[in-house]
Amino acid sequence: MQTQHRLIILLIDMMEIKIENPPNYDILKQIFKLTDINVYAYSPDIYNPNNCYLDPVVILHEKVHIQQQGDNPVDWWNRYIVDSAFRFTQELAAYSK
Repeated sequence: MQTQHRLIILLIDMMEIKIENPPNYDILKQIFKLTDINVYAYSPDIYNPNNCYLDPVVILHEKVHIQQQGDNPVDWWNRYIVDSAFRFTQELAAYSK
């Protein structure tokens, strides 16, 4: 499966899927009810800490979040965490792809 993921990664803007927690994981676990299957977009990469299978649809969803974050994932995540209306719009766009 990792080979399959690597191929998908190379086809989607050269981002990486990292098998580790995202940089803001400690904050996220205090705010949200996280599970073992959560994956996270933290530009420019996707974080898959439990090495779960990632369907290509999930990867495309996370790619939308990476595009939303642009070069400033810190500001995006700070707003995503505290602003439920913003979070809704971001998820709506990502689920619409």
